[in-house]
Amino acid sequence: MVNKFASRVAGEPAATADRAAICFSSAMFARIRCFAASERDVHADVHVNIAQAVLGAKVDVKTLDGEVTLTLPAGTSSGSKMRLRGRGVPASSAQPAGDLIANIQIDVPAAPTEEQKELMRQFAATLSKQKVEQKS
Repeated sequence: MVNKFASRVAGEPAATADRAAICFSSAMFARIRCFAASERDVHADVHVNIAQAVLGAKVDVKTLDGEVTLTLPAGTSSGSKMRLRGRGVPASSAQPAGDLIANIQIDVPAAPTEEQKELMRQFAATLSKQKVEQKS
């Protein structure tokens, strides 16, 4: 059974029955946050930078009931999913709380500085013995 939630943004109902959009605004958050729900689990994209993905990091993640710290392991790939148990749809008398599924998204700088480009070339050179071509 899928829980159906109505989106309160623009007064439109959720797009699909199997993945309903939950959009809400709260004084806790400075802007509207959107999540997607499947059963009692809530799915949310978590954006990290390249350094956090490669080295690992502690990342603050907003949930339905506040903010928690997610420990991102070193070497995390974009698209990886991490489960935060009990952080999804709250428990009811008939069902336990769902989980928040964090979908890791690695953000790449749109306009890296020359220093960042050079550091990435050096990093790339350590990944293989092939020479990385410089692009203008």
